[in-house]
Amino acid sequence: MQEITFIPTEVLDSRRHNREKFSCGVEQLDVFLQQKARKETPNLSLTFVLTYKEEPGDIAGYYTLSATKLAADDLPELLKKKIGKYGAVPATLLGRLATAQKFQRNKKLRVGEILLIDAMLRTHAAAQNVASFGLIIDVLKSENIDPTGFYLKYGFIKCTQTDNRMYLPIGTIEEILKKSGLITD
Repeated sequence: MQEITFIPTEVLDSRRHNREKFSCGVEQLDVFLQQKARKETPNLSLTFVLTYKEEPGDIAGYYTLSATKLAADDLPELLKKKIGKYGAVPATLLGRLATAQKFQRNKKLRVGEILLIDAMLRTHAAAQNVASFGLIIDVLKSENIDPTGFYLKYGFIKCTQTDNRMYLPIGTIEEILKKSGLITD
């Protein structure tokens, strides 16, 4: 693969980004980007795309963010006791995250990690103005792909009640971003 220079993520723009060409190997994620993402922006979710200088219209990967809530029942007992009286806490939903097939398994480029860290940065920035317990993900599995291990590697915690749902507390996000030098105290 030739040298790749990524352009910072930006909100999907159907005039500049080639959605039809994108394929990650998971039909539900491909169909969302190709047919539904533009319709959801900006009121339901925002779709952020990662492109590259060599082919600026091609999408290397994407993710979506929106507001959600996390049920107190999905938290460990210690946290549940602290916030249980509220029933749920506000959070940020990482609704989808997908890497184009031609960039998958390329450990040098780490497109999935770039997208996840960017989602953490945006979540942290938003939490400075609007309360958010953290980042929530509903892990989408297919016959060939189970990204659970990817999220566990970054500190996501499995919810106790909801299958395939995981969360990353805002404090953990802050630690990761500080260690990476992306934010300061």
